[in-house]
Amino acid sequence: GAYPSDGSTDLSHSIAVTVQYVPPSFQLADLTAARLLTAQGRSYPVEIPSVANKNSKCLHTYCGLFEVKFRAPALNETDNGGGEAEFSAHTAAGVVFSWRFKYVASGEPEVLGFSPKGQFVVSDEIKAAATSRNV
Repeated sequence: GAYPSDGSTDLSHSIAVTVQYVPPSFQLADLTAARLLTAQGRSYPVEIPSVANKNSKCLHTYCGLFEVKFRAPALNETDNGGGEAEFSAHTAAGVVFSWRFKYVASGEPEVLGFSPKGQFVVSDEIKAAATSRNV
């Protein structure tokens, strides 16, 4: 897929994610760091401009729901090879949330669509009528 939501790895991108099971008192000031660790092992700082509580009536972690906006950094050429990366957000107590995602190298060919959505397939040419199906 495209890095991390839309676009190439050599550009930075603004992204919004929804995170659940976060304490309802969570706020932007609690964050001490946000990092992106590439498949090549390099760590990049990530800017988080806002954190919004999406369930303000919640009083417990089990119903905590937040929208977190961040800016994914452009990657250096040495980290541009694609692979699995990890994003993490930290407070003084440790990692608040993290996730892993796969990304492709900038300029790497990528399938964006497929047509037709179904294709008639014959799995046994000798008995075609009996073994065909639409996939």
